Amino acid sequence: MSTNRLVDSMAPRTSETTLEVTNPYGVPVTLFANREVPIEVEALEQALGFVSVQRTIEELDAAQRAGQIRPFWGDRPGKLERVVLTPDFHRGSGIPVGTVALARGFVVPQAVGNDVCCGMRLLATDVTRAELDTHLDAIQPALREVFFQGKRQISMSPRQREALLRDGLWGLLETSADNAGDGLWRYYDPRAQEADLSRVHFQGVVPAKEAFGNPAMHPIKKMKRSEFPADAKLETGTRFAAKGADNGLDVVLQIEKIDGDTVETRWVHPLADKDLTYNLEVMAVTDPRPPPVPVAALKLEESEES
Repeated sequence: MSTNRLVDSMAPRTSETTLEVTNPYGVPVTLFANREVPIEVEALEQALGFVSVQRTIEELDAAQRAGQIRPFWGDRPGKLERVVLTPDFHRGSGIPVGTVALARGFVVPQAVGNDVCCGMRLLATDVTRAELDTHLDAIQPALREVFFQGKRQISMSPRQREALLRDGLWGLLETSADNAGDGLWRYYDPRAQEADLSRVHFQGVVPAKEAFGNPAMHPIKKMKRSEFPADAKLETGTRFAAKGADNGLDVVLQIEKIDGDTVETRWVHPLADKDLTYNLEVMAVTDPRPPPVPVAALKLEESEES
């Protein structure tokens, strides 16, 4: 079977810009790509392997309800509610690049990605498309080897790894001498990197304490003194927790100003200006390779020529 026919079977086109990836797990999977965007069968297979996490979720829920494992979920089991694949969709390390997942009640650490501080850059060149076209067959495999098949040769010392995680690209710049001249570090120019950082969004790092927003930028709400507990001591900077009217979740109010019976408060996220610590428990280790795609999911006849 030709690649195009296989792609059409795995991801039928629903519009000029979207395709729906069929799967036996009941998860809506939409790929955004027009007809000019090449689609890799290997990436589709890898996406199906990622979506199969929904089956694992259902198995955990069944085991919990049967009393075979201790309580794992809260009020309701987690769910992979939706997956969107962006136009740069291609095979990655375990999970395709360009995968966006809406997960309820659980996280998949691998889905966060391996390229900390990864970014994209637009470069202007005087090389024309016509000049490149004749060399694409040679260029593409070489680039794929460098970026996706372990040929980068970017050595990282323990000090560099810690600096990158703590301080982002600035940390990498400050420790770049650790592997100077080794592998791709031969082409690293610290002066150019420092100049680039002045133009990088957030200068290549978002501190954990800023992940939930700067409290100073959160909305202001004026309240009456009578809306607070009668015995509450109101002072500038004091925070109170209240139930949100829409979803019942806690809303944190920080007192900004008190003027007679009027209290000016700022709504802040409960986790604003805080660093987060996660405790993880490995429940199981499974084969990272995607399972075979069922024939029924591809809407193919088993006797059809391959």
